[in-house]
Amino acid sequence: GMGSGRTASVASRICSGFLSNMLSVGGLSKELIVMLNGFLCGRLRSGGLECSATLDILELDLMSGRSALYKCGAAPSYVYRGGRLFKLRSGTMPIGILREVDIKKLELNLSRGDVVVMVSDGVTGESGECPWLFDLLVQNLPSRGLERTADLIVKYASARGSVDDISVVLVRIE
Repeated sequence: GMGSGRTASVASRICSGFLSNMLSVGGLSKELIVMLNGFLCGRLRSGGLECSATLDILELDLMSGRSALYKCGAAPSYVYRGGRLFKLRSGTMPIGILREVDIKKLELNLSRGDVVVMVSDGVTGESGECPWLFDLLVQNLPSRGLERTADLIVKYASARGSVDDISVVLVRIE
């Protein structure tokens, strides 16, 4: 969880704390996200705060090999497989804005060697379109590895003047 400013910081801590606690006792479900959305829409607004949060959650079941991305207003994610890069976007709204949750669950068939790339909108900007990121991933993932590629993404986003939080997560399936 992240956020700049008081309201965003509070919403971030609430979301990440709630999800962390709930996931420690069971799996992710739409109902958990509906509960969190209800809290942000109801309780925080009644206290005079208006806030929203993007959710971008990768669920990996190491036993079955199944995986899914849950996205609510999040920047696009990418899957790098065998030299090709696939963009995954949801076109959904963040939680805390609408009474009904606008969530997209993208089921993935990941294989050994695949890399999942998740970034915040501090990397992609508000439009979510980020051609430089696509090129950077294709050119650097095969040769530079995950950590150096993540560092490059942060440096490029910062150099381009991003004023939002910058987060990058790269996960290789082994």
